[in-house]
Amino acid sequence: MTEVLTVLIVEDSEDDALLIVEILRRDGLAVTWERVQTAADLSPMLSTRRWDAIISNHHLSGFDAPTALAIVREQGLDVPFGVA
Repeated sequence: MTEVLTVLIVEDSEDDALLIVEILRRDGLAVTWERVQTAADLSPMLSTRRWDAIISNHHLSGFDAPTALAIVREQGLDVPFGVA
């Protein structure tokens, strides 16, 4: 059985999020994912499940990857965090 990678994508473009998921799947990964666009959306989403990875756009409207990483760290999570 293939293990499913659970990914949280911090991205303001749905098309870009779909592209990230497509790339992961093309590399042979089974992916379950959610997308958030704001800091206000990120905080509660972090506690909804155990995330295997978080992928963030570097700069979003009024929000950025360093801020997203700070929110993840504030919640004490040890999750791989990448910037796309």
